Amino acid sequence: MRLLREAYEPGVSVDRDLQRKTEALVRQHVQSGAIQDTLEVYEINEHLLHKIAASEQPDTVKVFNYAKSIQALVAGKAAEAPYLISIGERAEQVILAYQERQATTQQTLARLEELIGEINTAEIERAKMALPGAAFAVYWTLHREGLPGAREAAERMSQVFAQYPHWQVSEQQGRAVRTELYKVLLQNQPAARAKKALKEPSPGYDVKSLVAQIFRVVEQAAG
Repeated sequence: MRLLREAYEPGVSVDRDLQRKTEALVRQHVQSGAIQDTLEVYEINEHLLHKIAASEQPDTVKVFNYAKSIQALVAGKAAEAPYLISIGERAEQVILAYQERQATTQQTLARLEELIGEINTAEIERAKMALPGAAFAVYWTLHREGLPGAREAAERMSQVFAQYPHWQVSEQQGRAVRTELYKVLLQNQPAARAKKALKEPSPGYDVKSLVAQIFRVVEQAAG
């Protein structure tokens, strides 16, 4: 049970049935003595995947070390890099599927490695673009959806966030920022349609859903 408890941040409740399933899963896949007293938390960088792959840890321990490392990064940097919140949520979904035996250990490792690769790519982009956290969250959300004009939209929203510096605590400024985000995305929609040669916007480019998705992330980071 120690492995399971340490795989979650303090304060996160875990269903008892899920605990039992995971305990059985750990017993099935991890040899006696392989479970360490404390899971390792790694710095996520371009060297991590190679480091973990080269280690002699059982794959199940690698899964939880990956998950713990992603959780630690999200907890520590989400305020300055809100895009991490959605990655953390996807990591939780991956682990839940693993615990419920909907994915094998190798499939889970591959999915977590993809998320770590996304983090590394995003951090490189964030350094290059030098956008504030909220504006970069706009960029990364649109970029992940494969939408054109993501950079231009993010740069415009960077100006909007600066124009309304209290948008996170002022209801009036928050509404103004949300309105401007709608405008930016709607202005960008015709270009997306033309590039994709679609008669209707794709399901991934529903403006209302995108605005809700972006605001959920940036407001959660601010809170």
